[in-house]
Amino acid sequence: MSRRSTEVAVIGGGIAGCTAAHALASRGFKVTLFEQRHLAYGASGRNLGLLLNDFRAEAVTMMREALAGYRELADGPVPFELRETSYLLLPTTDEQVEITRERAAELGRSGLASEPLDAGAVAKILPPA
Repeated sequence: MSRRSTEVAVIGGGIAGCTAAHALASRGFKVTLFEQRHLAYGASGRNLGLLLNDFRAEAVTMMREALAGYRELADGPVPFELRETSYLLLPTTDEQVEITRERAAELGRSGLASEPLDAGAVAKILPPA
C-alpha cells in the first residue's frame, strides 16, 4: 500500500461507507476507504437496500437527498445498480386497512404520491396465487 496523506478514513465499503467517502471526496477531503474484502461485500451487497418511506417531512427531505446521492453514484465509475420502484402496502385485516389509509394520507401531506387501489386493480398487479 502506498503512503499518502489522508484527512478522513472511512471504514466499510458498503453503501453507507461509499456514499460517505464520495461525499467527503467531492467536498475536497483526502479520503481513504478501508474495506475488509471488496465493495458491497457485506450487507449492502446482500440486502434490498430499500429507502422505505418514513412520512415525516424531515425524513422525506433526507430520503430525497439520499436518493440524489445514489443517482450520482449510479452514474459514476464503480458499477452500482440503482432501481427506483414503487411498493405496495397490502392490508389483510380491517385494522391494517385503516393504518394503510392513514399512511397514504401522510404520504400525500409529505409530498409523496400514493394511490389507493381497489381489489380489481390489485388483482391486475399481483400474480395469481
